[in-house]
Amino acid sequence: MSDGSERVRAAAEARGLEIEFRERPRARSLHEAAELMGIEPRTSSRPSS
Repeated sequence: MSDGSERVRAAAEARGLEIEFRERPRARSLHEAAELMGIEPRTSSRPSS
């Protein structure tokens, strides 16, 4: 587990929170990652400069 994951786990434990890390399947794109996680991708709604 990475140092970041360990920090998250320690912070959660200090607050009495129970957490679970889940491994995600590999994706070839952000769109595919969203699909694999059951999230419908959206287009950006950032205003243009």
